[in-house]
Amino acid sequence: MTVAARTSVQATIAAFVLCWAAMTSTAAEQAVTNKEVAKYLTEAKDLAGGKRWDAAWTALEKAERVPDSDPYTRDKIGEYKTYVLTQQHKDAEAAALFEQLAKSAAASVDQRNDRLKKASQLYMRAKQYDKSARVAETALEKQPNDPALLELAGQSRYLAGDFRGAAARIAQLVSATERKGARPQEATLQLLLNSYYQLKDRQQIAHTWDMLLRHYPKPEYWRNVLELKAAQPHSERVDYYYLALKFDVGMLDKPADYEALALGAIDLGMPEDAVRVLQSGLGKGILAGEREPRFRRMLAHAQAETAKSPDEVKDLAQQAQRASSGQLDATIGRIYLSQRMYDRAIAALRKGIQKGTLDHLDQARIDLGVAYLRSGETQRARATFAAVKPDSEWRGLAELWSLRSNEAAPDTKPPREPTQRL
Repeated sequence: MTVAARTSVQATIAAFVLCWAAMTSTAAEQAVTNKEVAKYLTEAKDLAGGKRWDAAWTALEKAERVPDSDPYTRDKIGEYKTYVLTQQHKDAEAAALFEQLAKSAAASVDQRNDRLKKASQLYMRAKQYDKSARVAETALEKQPNDPALLELAGQSRYLAGDFRGAAARIAQLVSATERKGARPQEATLQLLLNSYYQLKDRQQIAHTWDMLLRHYPKPEYWRNVLELKAAQPHSERVDYYYLALKFDVGMLDKPADYEALALGAIDLGMPEDAVRVLQSGLGKGILAGEREPRFRRMLAHAQAETAKSPDEVKDLAQQAQRASSGQLDATIGRIYLSQRMYDRAIAALRKGIQKGTLDHLDQARIDLGVAYLRSGETQRARATFAAVKPDSEWRGLAELWSLRSNEAAPDTKPPREPTQRL
């Protein structure tokens, strides 16, 4: 059982105990019309107050043997007995009694549902998971969207080995929580993930990792999501962008990945990025060892390329002005992004997208979204990432960059003038 489940069970039982213990002798006598029963109930309460549980139980059994008791009186006796059982940690017996009391003609609809919930919780604590699941499912027939019951049903089914049933109930709980605009508990999402792993459902495993990352952007979740998405078939261009995102998140830890990212940056005309990547790898000691001299030569080459880039960019800008296609503008924007000249990058990339006829439109949208993000315009960044087509191979990257924008600080710049949709 998770910590959250244990806390929920204990809180529910504690609330019941406090409610029972708060009743005075006078209240006990007034609770039922039969004076003889009231006498035994008062006696049981006093004995329980002294923790004389066996004697209290005997008094309650005497109350049960009083003839001609009405349904309400029998119901009250049963409630007192559940208290004595729970105080002795006889959870399975208390659960069975709560389940029986849920059928009482004297109980209201709310009382019946509450007793079923307590029965499921106590069966759970007694490690009778099949019974806990059965009672929770019975209660859900009347309260199909009750979060506590959905959690109980999911947890108990999981512990009973019914992973498909557990996944169905926990997924229902997560969906209901998100529909309310709330965040599912991390333990709930982890239980859902474990259920899908047991079922070997790769699609749902990936989807649940995405949810964990979206709601709880921790390094371990970033690592798992990036590994899953990067392992999917992509073009080399998209593979490069996944490496760039890993570097941005701080998840790049293999020399081969540093080398591929640096070389890719140089090939794309972004030597400044190559310099940052190689300096980072060398600084962290990841590129140390026998191959370090080679990486230092690579760094020197990238630094030399940065010195050439201003003249090349100037020449490209002149060509872009004459071009009817936006391809050169997108290329220049990518270079400006590498040079951390974000306003120029945004202007060039927007111009390229608006001109059209791009070889890789969604790549330009990713670049523009990152430029907005680096510039502090998180809302525009998210809108640009959202414009990547759902069936595009760039869509997974766009969604992950959008999550990165959620982690960023709020917009620090005033909104730009509205322009043509990208």
